[in-house]
Amino acid sequence: MAGTPAITTDFGAFPETVEHGKTGFRCHTLNEFVWAAQNAPALNPLYIRERAVARYSMDVVRWQYQTYFERLADLWGKGWYSLHKDADEYWLRGYYG
Repeated sequence: MAGTPAITTDFGAFPETVEHGKTGFRCHTLNEFVWAAQNAPALNPLYIRERAVARYSMDVVRWQYQTYFERLADLWGKGWYSLHKDADEYWLRGYYG
């Protein structure tokens, strides 16, 4: 959230969380890691911070948890067959849009 670029591997969750060339670099070789470290200062810290806040701040994540716990609560009712007055628009529209 501080605007610091990430330098990571290209495996696991990093392809989903690090926007290559914008919020950091995802690397495969030692040469790529060295290059990334040398070029990280050129990335825009304001953009990195704004993207992190838009995706991972408590104002965003709390709704993800709310959705998750509401789904769990449905398990004590009709489960998958539970219908609600409103669809979970937050989930259907995506977390960030």
